Amino acid sequence: MARKADQNVAIGDQFRVTNAHSSVFEVLEIRDISPAPHALIVKTNERRSPSLIAVSTLLNPNFYQRVYTDEPPKH
Repeated sequence: MARKADQNVAIGDQFRVTNAHSSVFEVLEIRDISPAPHALIVKTNERRSPSLIAVSTLLNPNFYQRVYTDEPPKH
């Protein structure tokens, strides 16, 4: 899959709200919307309802944290 990156967010990246029990969201698309680029995200466990969110909000550690899918699970 082609990966279009913007501000260190790329298609296929996964994030969760900083709540430990929140759903995981995956970036489906990045759109150039003024004044900031937006990412189209969808819950990985329910892919029917995509949401649009500013990339800057997605990168904000007070709201979202990145999920690294290539790391081994922590025990």
